[in-house]
Amino acid sequence: MTRWARRELADPGLALDVLADADVSVDVGPRSGWLSQFAPPLELAVWWGPGQTLEGWRAGLLETWPEATIGEEEPATACDAPARRQRAELPERPPATGGFQTASGGVELRVQRFPARVVVALALERATVPVLVTWTVDADREEELRPSERHFFRALQCGATGAP
Repeated sequence: MTRWARRELADPGLALDVLADADVSVDVGPRSGWLSQFAPPLELAVWWGPGQTLEGWRAGLLETWPEATIGEEEPATACDAPARRQRAELPERPPATGGFQTASGGVELRVQRFPARVVVALALERATVPVLVTWTVDADREEELRPSERHFFRALQCGATGAP
């Protein structure tokens, strides 16, 4: 079962649930910023500011993953207002091996795996500021974690005034 913790972002005025047992990274600037959380098999993110739209998301995704399969945009609701939702499938990529220096000065070889993933993006506006919220999950865990995905998106709440 997924454990959640509430997080408020004063700008863009959004509250959301993040994974309780994983670090959260946040960068807040004037009228733009991001929050991300990486806890395999999940990655959660919120971006706000100019360009944080489904169009911008698709362009960036296809630049990085040209082989991605992107579904149709669908109407959605967030914060009792119209939003747009879109899903993408990212195929598995071959593993990559890299060398990392150890504390003793040696080199350790590490292999990074790139499993097939599914990304669900939700686009909304807060006081004319575009907001993009994403849920990324390893494809082989998508169905198992579907209740957590539903919780994550349903827990979005507008009007937050707390600190990042």
